[in-house]
Amino acid sequence: MAARGFAQNTVIVTARLVSGTLLNFIVAAFIARRLDPEGNGTYSLIILTALTGASIASLGMGPSTVYHIGAGLASVRAVLRRNICHSASVALLCGISASIIHWHWSGQMLVGISSDHLAFALMLVAPIILYGSVVSVYQGLRDFTRYAWISLIPSVINAFCLGGIWLIGHVDVISAVCAFGAGYATALGIALWHLQDQTRVPVSVERQVSLFVMLSYGLKAHVGNVVTLLNYRLNVYILGIFAAADTLGVYVVSILCAESIWLLSNAVGPVVFSTSASLRGDRMTNCTQVSQASRLTAMATVLCAVVLLAVGRPAIRLAFGEEYVNAYTAMALLLPGIVCWSVVRVLANDLAGRGWPSTNSAISFATLVINTGLNMWLIPSYFAYGAAIATSVSYVVGTILTLVVYCHITGVSPAALLVPRIDDLKDVIRVMRTFRTKGD
Repeated sequence: MAARGFAQNTVIVTARLVSGTLLNFIVAAFIARRLDPEGNGTYSLIILTALTGASIASLGMGPSTVYHIGAGLASVRAVLRRNICHSASVALLCGISASIIHWHWSGQMLVGISSDHLAFALMLVAPIILYGSVVSVYQGLRDFTRYAWISLIPSVINAFCLGGIWLIGHVDVISAVCAFGAGYATALGIALWHLQDQTRVPVSVERQVSLFVMLSYGLKAHVGNVVTLLNYRLNVYILGIFAAADTLGVYVVSILCAESIWLLSNAVGPVVFSTSASLRGDRMTNCTQVSQASRLTAMATVLCAVVLLAVGRPAIRLAFGEEYVNAYTAMALLLPGIVCWSVVRVLANDLAGRGWPSTNSAISFATLVINTGLNMWLIPSYFAYGAAIATSVSYVVGTILTLVVYCHITGVSPAALLVPRIDDLKDVIRVMRTFRTKGD
């Protein structure tokens, strides 16, 4: 893919993420005000449990979908069939598990939430997995225009459902979770509908792939993805054990605000992954593009962190209310690690696209060990502040490990990945002018 195409795809995904981040922020503020800190903490644990379950049960089918389609190893229809088969199996297992939990552990607390809430979260797992896999098809096809707006649908539907519930009744934890699930279900249907043309391929020319082959790649990336998710959210679970639900509800706001500056790295990562998978024979071009993407991501994230530190406290008070103002301190403690980890989110996608997902897994596991140890040490004494410090420190260490390994594999210097250049800004201006010209 040409460098301009790489940049334009990044801009398309960034535009979607800006819209999605703003919408998710509004939804989060609405839920926080309607549910109070305790209810917000319970809601966050249910959603986190569903997303964590989906990440674990996906077995890496999303990255495998991107890799096999992006590298031209399988057709869209063949990949979709394998994903539907996998998701159906997960749905059956989750349904059985939810029934057992509901009938045998009703009213008990499991992983920080009630058994009924846990059973409800399990019912969301399969739709989330299949939606993620279908969206990965667009990423593998490098159709980033559709990838961008389809990725926005869950947030839009969630917001509409919450607004409707608020107008006709009372927003509580269960209704908020239902709105969340409705967003994914609707987005899944629309995403599948738009893939109809891609699936109309004669069987005689269809590039087949078995579920075993997809899982053989997916599981390599899967371990790293699950461990990375635990790095992101293990602090929430541990805090939920040692602290009250209202403390957890406030800390969730800290995470939301701090991770909002991952906007650009969230956009660059999918483009890097699919580009790296498709440029297997042109490593020099790929290194040049990824290095520039890493530099721009680091620079933009630092600037966003400075702005967030300056306006964070009044913004939290305005959006979430006086009950959540203490979230600012934990947010500030999270920011050093958040800034550093933004670079990892770019480089890890390149390594996965090059066929090195196990390397990401090893680095993520080392980071998780540090993260777990620090959280268990600091949270009992310092609660939310301890969780923020532990997470931030582990991110910094993980970033250092990633830079060392990436530079060793590619031969690229750390300065080439971190220090912005004048040409980077010129390229950004050139791409923006291209979009403005197309708009005119």
